[in-house]
Amino acid sequence: MPGTHNVFQGGFLGLDNISVFDRSAPLPTGGHIDQSDGTSWMGFYCLIMLKIALELAGDNPVYQDTASKFFEHFLRIAHAMTDACHGGHSLWDEADGFFYDVLHLPDGGYARLKVRSLVGLMPLLVVETLESDLVNRMPDFKRRLNWFYENRLYLRDSGDVSCVKAEGEHARRLLSVVNRERLIRTLKPMLDENEFLSPFGIRSVSKFHQTTPYFLKVNGRAHTITYQPAESENGLFGGNSNWRGPIWFPINFLLIESLQKYDHYYADRLKVECPTGSGQMMTLGEVATELSRRLINLFLPNGDGGRPIYGGQRIFQDDAHWQNLVQFHEYFHGDNGAGLGASHQTGWTGLVAKLIQQSGG
Repeated sequence: MPGTHNVFQGGFLGLDNISVFDRSAPLPTGGHIDQSDGTSWMGFYCLIMLKIALELAGDNPVYQDTASKFFEHFLRIAHAMTDACHGGHSLWDEADGFFYDVLHLPDGGYARLKVRSLVGLMPLLVVETLESDLVNRMPDFKRRLNWFYENRLYLRDSGDVSCVKAEGEHARRLLSVVNRERLIRTLKPMLDENEFLSPFGIRSVSKFHQTTPYFLKVNGRAHTITYQPAESENGLFGGNSNWRGPIWFPINFLLIESLQKYDHYYADRLKVECPTGSGQMMTLGEVATELSRRLINLFLPNGDGGRPIYGGQRIFQDDAHWQNLVQFHEYFHGDNGAGLGASHQTGWTGLVAKLIQQSGG
């Protein structure tokens, strides 16, 4: 990790090869890329470890120190992602209202790679809520939390990350990379049916790039990202380029869980337009339910009696011996929901059972 600014690079640390360049090979430009998705994974990891430590601290108070350690790691990562400090560059683009990777060049220059993809949505996953009674039962952890609030001005409401001390619904605390304003701005393209929001979930690349490809020319060679809703249209990166538009179930599931966490804090005090431009306002919990419904619809017979996952495969759509043998594909077509990749990816697509259970689908 070049530098010491708590922003991460690291090859496949993020979302395989969703990037402009092959992350497993040296950059044709030289230098390195600060990854919005890779750094988000590390922030996500810190918050998961924080919650585990607090759970263990209920039986053994020594784990409060471990919780404090991961709390501090999370804060440093969140601040590094969202604020240009100590010679770093924010991954947040204020003009676009979106997170991007940042390309650092050998001559000290830099450029944001303005691709509208899951890379810019991953920071939404870096969120947890803390119950007030839990915090009050952890005096050492609470003291450290309050110390950071009093001594780090960027944690106040006017800062770039959410305020860790402001109480939400039922006096809960919110730990999040994004504050309220940036959350709303990021959700706007995510819930736009002309961008990320498909009838069957969130696309990995915005449909915006179908008519407006991202283009970067380096050393006479063009590097382009377009919206490709199905399998990769070329053999770039060893054929491992199926992040150009399809719907990936595990990422959608994590986005739904994150929306539920934000709703746990904001409740009715925060509503957004869903879909964007519809005039229909929803709480973030309702948005999570709507996304769950769209994912569940991948597997349900539609008005014609066919299941979207089987697309034009008539034997699965029409044959009585096959039509009810539901498969769990690896990923799905960004427009029509047809199943793609491995047909039995039950390790993550089976998560639809949890969505059905909690949403009543």
